[in-house]
Amino acid sequence: METINEQTELLNVQQTDNDNQQIKEQEKSEVSLGKFKDVNALLSAYNSLESEFTKRCQKIWSIRYHT
Repeated sequence: METINEQTELLNVQQTDNDNQQIKEQEKSEVSLGKFKDVNALLSAYNSLESEFTKRCQKIWSIRYHT
């Protein structure tokens, strides 16, 4: 039969395991966005970059094949 100290120790170990699991789950969900304040700002910047890249590619293609 377990003593009260053994039961307390077992509960402490279980609590520590639960705490560690919660920390791991939080770390998985957290994302570093660098200089962007939120995901929407990052998406907006990406869309702008993609648009500019497409314009430049079209301009290069136009110069290369229409001259």
